[in-house]
Amino acid sequence: MDYKSDKYFKDFIEYNDIGLPIAFLVDNDLVEPSKLATQYVYETWDIFLAALEIKEDLGWESLEEVFHHVDNKDK
Repeated sequence: MDYKSDKYFKDFIEYNDIGLPIAFLVDNDLVEPSKLATQYVYETWDIFLAALEIKEDLGWESLEEVFHHVDNKDK
């Protein structure tokens, strides 16, 4: 939600208009995900990592950790 107005994420958020809300609902324990919902969430995560040019999930706990990794990967 913090990045919905960010110009750099506009296309990503528009394309993942199903996966992002499902991920939010699942993360906040508001719904139990179905198999299809889980597929949407994983696809959204994979697209996000690819957009940031990250080749593998390193088990981050927050977006801030992901962004910190991106900021420091070329140093």
